[in-house]
This record gives sequence, structure tokens and C-alpha cells, in this order.
Amino acid sequence: MRKAAAVLLVFLLVFSSLSGCGIKKKISNKLSEKLMENVLEQALGGGDADIDFDGGKISIKGKEGESLVIGADKWPDINFIPEFKKGKIVSSLYDDKTAVIIIEEVKQKDFEDYLKKIKNDFPEDGNNFDSEGYIFYEGKNSRGDTISVKYEVSGESLMISAAKNGG
Repeated sequence: MRKAAAVLLVFLLVFSSLSGCGIKKKISNKLSEKLMENVLEQALGGGDADIDFDGGKISIKGKEGESLVIGADKWPDINFIPEFKKGKIVSSLYDDKTAVIIIEEVKQKDFEDYLKKIKNDFPEDGNNFDSEGYIFYEGKNSRGDTISVKYEVSGESLMISAAKNGG
């Protein structure tokens, strides 16, 4: 629970630190970075994690090899869901078993093509919902990996959430 709260706090701080400009922004970013590092170290057991800040991305590696990346603007290094190659990735949060990816500037046709692939790859327990500008699908594959995709038509935005079996 402590780890989840820390991750949520870091995620919120990263996005709040992305606003602003100039020297104020640089100072604010450095202070936010140090605060986030201290909070994470405490939440993860007092310095047992390697925390790396790179622009808007935070990479955390635990002492047992586990890793978490927050805020990356490229497709995550995961292999349990198909890559969506269109649009602009604005954020991702992932580790070796879970991923949340937010993509903007996604044309509806590109989403519909991806959705066909997702429905084919994740047909079990499939649930499709289409209402008032939103299209949602969730399903599971034969290995037990799960995925949900939510597309907002007017905003041309896509959110992909996935968990590897056991994640």
C-alpha cells in the first residue's frame, strides 16, 4: 500500500512539475526531484532503490531487480501487448508486469484497426462498450494477460492498461 501511494504521489508530482517556465521551472523541478527522491526512498525502505530522473521520466530499480518507469514518452519496454504505433505517447507507467500508456492525436480509424488486433489477441472475457464519444474494450488472452483500451473520440486520446498474468 505504501508503495502504491508513493508511486501515485510521484506520478502527480511529475505532471505538476511539467508546468511553468524559465528559472522558476528549473528550481521547481530540482526541488520536486529531490522531494520525490526522498519520498520514494522512504516508501521503498530507506534507500534500497536506485532512482534516476531523466527529463519527465523517472526510473526506479529495486534492490531485487524490480523496476518501474513513470512518465516516459515512448512505447514501454514490454512484450505482452501489441504496440500501438500511431499518435503521440504523452505518458506511460510500467514495470515488468503492468503498463498504463496514454496516447494523444489518435485518429479513430487507427484506433479501430488496433482494436481489431486487441480483440483478436485478447478474446476471452471480452467486454465492449461504445457510448457517447467513448469506446472501451477489455479482454484476456489464453495466457491470462489482460488489457483494457479506452478511446475518447472527440479528444482523439487513447489509454491502454495491461497486466501480464500474475501482474
